[in-house]
Amino acid sequence: MPVENQFFMTVSNVGSTANAYQTQSPDGFNQLFKDFKGIGSAIQSGDLTTAASALTTFQSDLQSNTGKNPLSQLFSNNSTLGTDLTNLQTALKSMIPPPRRTPSKPWPRI
Repeated sequence: MPVENQFFMTVSNVGSTANAYQTQSPDGFNQLFKDFKGIGSAIQSGDLTTAASALTTFQSDLQSNTGKNPLSQLFSNNSTLGTDLTNLQTALKSMIPPPRRTPSKPWPRI
């Protein structure tokens, strides 16, 4: 029997196709998951500036996906998780030291 019209797909092709679907979810879940992991990783490493930035990104992505993703409802302003996010943002802002100011004029020598 001839093999002319048969289609063969290797395991690597299947894996790359599956990854393409995983990274482009229409409801933004994968991006939200990545953002959330970024918050946790930054906090665990002690990098509060990056944690605050990741939290801002997470909140922005949540708002972009309102109605498309059930997570946006879980983290809404009227929910416990929404309140927790607001409290985390406040805590991170209070723990990040302000940037050092350099004087515009040199200090006079005494």
